[in-house]
Amino acid sequence: MAAGLYYLLSFLPPLPDIGDPPPITLEDVARLVRDLPGREIRTLFEVIELETTLQAMIRRRLGLETSGGNASPASDLGGEGRLPPALAAFFSEEQAAVPEDAWLTHLWDAFYREIARLGAATGCDLLTTWSHWERSLRWQLAATRSKALAEAGPLPMEGAKAVPCQGPAEMPADLALEGGYDHSALIHEACLAQDPLAAERILDEGRARFLEQQAGRYSFRIEELIAYILKLRLLLRHARLNRTDGIHILEEVTSI
Repeated sequence: MAAGLYYLLSFLPPLPDIGDPPPITLEDVARLVRDLPGREIRTLFEVIELETTLQAMIRRRLGLETSGGNASPASDLGGEGRLPPALAAFFSEEQAAVPEDAWLTHLWDAFYREIARLGAATGCDLLTTWSHWERSLRWQLAATRSKALAEAGPLPMEGAKAVPCQGPAEMPADLALEGGYDHSALIHEACLAQDPLAAERILDEGRARFLEQQAGRYSFRIEELIAYILKLRLLLRHARLNRTDGIHILEEVTSI
């Protein structure tokens, strides 16, 4: 694997900063890596396929317009795009009455728990580490948003009595353990942003820095390829964003 990985990582174009045009697509990378031995990359693309499916189902649940598109890059690696039972349960009739913020909070927590499970099952430590980092960020964002809403007081509602804001459930014990990630500086910077898209860019820049720290460029390890694909995923997402989606993006990101 070492020789093929060395050649591939030498061939892949360097990735720019968040917000700049990506130099390659996930589909292109999927075709390049499909013959590499080992389970880690296949598992990563299954995660990407799973997230694509989950995002589409979330948008339908929230009544947002969805658009068609090409097949997911995981289709080149055999991804099925089906939700595991733990995630599918969030789209049951019983969950329809759950407030959007709480629903998104626990849904994304379940998603990143699934990533950690897949990472552990395949020996992909970076997937597990990334899951823990992302879960920590999203729960701390939710706590920040809940505190801000509480300090602002209940929002007035026409024709109805104002209801006090309810914050998210307490952070899971495994994330509250000593030695966990502290995202306070990153969250503070995002809160000072002028608009939701700028805040999202700041958060994704933090995500990209974390990935780069996990596997430096030209280390020629499997972790470098995984980090490359995860950062490319961030770049491609920003390339698709528009200001119409901006407000809801920020609400979704800060719901966990």
